[in-house]
Amino acid sequence: MRRLTYLVLLLIWIPISAQEESWVRSSSLGFRGGLNFANLSIRGDGEYNPTQKPYAGLVYTDYVYNFLAAKFELTYSGQGGKYEYSEKNINAVYSIPYLSLGYVMNFNFLSAMRLDCGGSVDFVLSRDSHIPEQRMIDLTGFMGLELRITEQLSLEGRIKGGFWSVTKANTNEYPFRYDPKNVVYQIGILYYFNPDVWKDKKK
Repeated sequence: MRRLTYLVLLLIWIPISAQEESWVRSSSLGFRGGLNFANLSIRGDGEYNPTQKPYAGLVYTDYVYNFLAAKFELTYSGQGGKYEYSEKNINAVYSIPYLSLGYVMNFNFLSAMRLDCGGSVDFVLSRDSHIPEQRMIDLTGFMGLELRITEQLSLEGRIKGGFWSVTKANTNEYPFRYDPKNVVYQIGILYYFNPDVWKDKKK
């Protein structure tokens, strides 16, 4: 946990330090939204299958330099999964909606492609009665790519994984006896209100 705290502080310090050196190029507010293919980590008995849920939110991007940006995201993220175990007569769909507060380092390594690396703190918006002693918060990490379509519109894809089990109880219930965690594949779009975000402003 201490190492994670140091990493977060380092990621926040990089753009602040760059601003002090007058490296900031521009900033933009944007919208991101798309589809989650959400599941619980596959382990133990039974069969896990993804469920499709929407995600949508706002993103503020601070363009530190031509190759680096810092993103702050506020996102609704529908998650959960499907679980079937015929021997125990279990056929359940779990729904876990989150409000996600994310921080992303965005690296521009090709003219129309960026790499996202970051994490988020996710807060459960409503309980699922099928999950015993549901944990109401999750800490996640993710990586992804952003591909430019136009100067203001991008296609994004990410892989996101939770670090904590969706339940905080020690239980023998399936599938929660195996401490399942959130696993999410996201695909969607990102729209920038500033039309200059992809332009190279190096002097």
